Amino acid sequence: MAVLAVVLLAGGGLVVWLLSGSGDDPDEEGGLAGEPGRMSRISSAPPPSPTSSPLPSPPPAKQTPTDNPSALIDLPGETRDGGGEFDRETMLDREVLPRSFAEALLETDLGKGLLRTTIVDEEVTIGLYAIEVGDQAEAVSMVEEYGKTQVNGSIPHSRELSLQGVPAYASPDDGNSFYRTAYALYDRVIVLDVFGDDPDRVRDMFVEIRDEQIAHAPPSTTDF
Repeated sequence: MAVLAVVLLAGGGLVVWLLSGSGDDPDEEGGLAGEPGRMSRISSAPPPSPTSSPLPSPPPAKQTPTDNPSALIDLPGETRDGGGEFDRETMLDREVLPRSFAEALLETDLGKGLLRTTIVDEEVTIGLYAIEVGDQAEAVSMVEEYGKTQVNGSIPHSRELSLQGVPAYASPDDGNSFYRTAYALYDRVIVLDVFGDDPDRVRDMFVEIRDEQIAHAPPSTTDF
């Protein structure tokens, strides 16, 4: 009986020790992830910061332009040869656009196009296009196709110069700098092409003309 009493007392002490824990702090290193102290540290961590902020918004859309001339602003500088109207029959022959993009346009319900082109101080060349493609869905598709043409031609996308619905592409190399964009204006694609020798001046001219153009005729959609 005495031996049995000792065994029972020892067993009871073991049960109390197990229920109360080993005496270690559950928040110490090496504690299980399911322990309350460890979980409180994990759940109180701040959420990760977003990787990038949204692009700036262009001005709100306006009414549909009545024709191509009314869709475009007047450009600074002296008028260059090669501008004016073009259509399905004359676009490829006149080589007013990159051939791969022009061929993609031929797959749309292509109507009239208008190119306004000038040169500023014999240094910066500007080309501004309005191209009728049938409807807004086709216009969005051609904006995306224009972007592929630029990237494939080693003129990468520039997030820094882009707006919502107005993606920009830039190759700011000394001696041969290109800054370009395109956007959807109802059933038209608007394309801006600025190039020259001085990267800083070309960039400044691009931003100036782009901002004037989208203030005059903002994109009709940014949902892409």
